[in-house]
Amino acid sequence: MRDKESKQRILDAALSVVAKRSINGTRMQLIAQEADMSQANLHYHFATKERLLTALTHEVQGAYARWRLDAVSACGDDLEAQLRAFFQNKKQQILEKPDYDRVEFDFWVTSQSDEAIRTVFRQNFQEWHAHMASVFRKCRPSLTEAQASLLARSMMSMMKGAAMQFLLEPNFDLEQYFDLCFHQIMYTIRSYTSEEPVKED
Repeated sequence: MRDKESKQRILDAALSVVAKRSINGTRMQLIAQEADMSQANLHYHFATKERLLTALTHEVQGAYARWRLDAVSACGDDLEAQLRAFFQNKKQQILEKPDYDRVEFDFWVTSQSDEAIRTVFRQNFQEWHAHMASVFRKCRPSLTEAQASLLARSMMSMMKGAAMQFLLEPNFDLEQYFDLCFHQIMYTIRSYTSEEPVKED
């Protein structure tokens, strides 16, 4: 149990350091200081910076997955409710835990030249895409696999785009943005399935 708690403490510290200094500017000594432990103790759990960064990639993506599942767990098969829950969850995460997006964007840059990080990054994005596409197919069986896939990718881009814009401009109106995203996705679904227009709140 202590090992698990220590590893989590290290991962939390690594998240904070990478968010402030970027991956290139991060040193194991800085993470040890942030975690309030000796560097020897840090290396006991993570022998190299590369292993720690790989674990941090899993940590960030795992957190996103848990938050998404929690957000839609009470929505049943109501697609509109699930879409709003996805967008609301992302809005809260951007506002309350912006370091996750800062770190993830840095990992994306690193993944262009680091195959190990790229593999983890690709796998987690594939899982995110599969989850989103499955929601569309389950709630709207008339959608083709290609249509569900495109809708999922569009939503992923919308959410990552919101995070990037907010990090650049904190006054960016997430509420209006995600409301527009919701209506754009529903409009596309209606064009695919000939549904009636979604009602305004």
